[in-house]
Amino acid sequence: MTDTTASESSAPAPAPGRGAARVRWAVAVVLLVLGTLLVPVTVLATWARNQIGDTDRYLATVAPLASDAAIQSAVADRLSTAVTGAVDVPKIVDDAVGPKGKVLAAPLQLALGSAVDTLALKVVRSNAFERVWTDANRVGHDQLVKLLTGDSKGPRPALLIDLRGASGSVVSRLEQAGLPVATVGGPNGPQATLELFSGKQIDRIRSVYHLGDLAVSALPWVTLLVLAGAVLVAPRRRSGIVAAGTAVVVGAAIVLVGLAVGRALFLDAVPPSGSTTAAAHLFDTLVRFVRGATRALLATGLLVVVAGWLAGPGRAATSVRRAVGRATTAAGTTAAAHGADGGAAGRWAALHAGALRGLVGVVAALVLLLWDRPTATVVVWTGVAAAVALVVLEVLVRSAA
Repeated sequence: MTDTTASESSAPAPAPGRGAARVRWAVAVVLLVLGTLLVPVTVLATWARNQIGDTDRYLATVAPLASDAAIQSAVADRLSTAVTGAVDVPKIVDDAVGPKGKVLAAPLQLALGSAVDTLALKVVRSNAFERVWTDANRVGHDQLVKLLTGDSKGPRPALLIDLRGASGSVVSRLEQAGLPVATVGGPNGPQATLELFSGKQIDRIRSVYHLGDLAVSALPWVTLLVLAGAVLVAPRRRSGIVAAGTAVVVGAAIVLVGLAVGRALFLDAVPPSGSTTAAAHLFDTLVRFVRGATRALLATGLLVVVAGWLAGPGRAATSVRRAVGRATTAAGTTAAAHGADGGAAGRWAALHAGALRGLVGVVAALVLLLWDRPTATVVVWTGVAAAVALVVLEVLVRSAA
């Protein structure tokens, strides 16, 4: 019994630093998981709030649809159906040919229908349609806000864009062609609508909108603080930075996958009489800003991961750093041999090389923060520019040395 106690008391105690590191890593992992989940919530909530809460932003989003060929075709079909449904085509033909020309009635009806189709397409391809589209979407946006903010617990109606302004133009052109249809549909033309969202889709948007309405202004900062906290808590700072970049990449990937799934569900909800191509163009246009922002976020996370990996002790990263060091040393030596050592500026850069490297990173970050809606291309080229600036700095430092 005494021997057992003595052997246990003589056993080496675990290092206190190792246990603390495990606790810190556990906390960091929890923060990283939370940050990963917050990234898609923040992106979608911010997008929903900006699009639905800001009419001008929404109109800027849907404006390209007025010149989209698939949308124009779908709208022209709606106008043609509305006009021909409101016009008594057989009566117009009978009045035109009389009782003796009934053999021409069927061909004339087809010709009139074709004329309506042609005029409808001309109307939606005219410059005036852009104004009609903007005005109709402004009204539709107000209706969408009411549908999303209303207290009604029942099923929500679909969001319809009123196109009577365009159908009225078709009727006016028919009247100019000599057809007695001036009173069809009243002064504004026959009723013609285009469905943007079904009731079920509005319910899904409503859940995201209210999530963003609660704390949309705080979510980005909360997400940033959570990821920064994970970096600070991690025992190894570089590993924490790489992990935080990975969390951003995973969160952005979740958003992109969610948009792909949402697109498939949106197209599945298109009725048989609708145009799948037009619905696809509609969805892609509505989400193009959130998709672009998410890709930029994904590229930013990848740059952080690559930068952290290059700064690490891995064999491949070390080889890359050595290769760059040899190249910059050779370039600096060659520049100095030809009298291009930078003079006083080169010596000053050599003395403040660390601060200048940090300044390059700060400038790159400010570019991305201040850029209005940066894309993945902007992020990549900002990273490339920062890398080139660092290489030039290293060459200048080596030439001064």
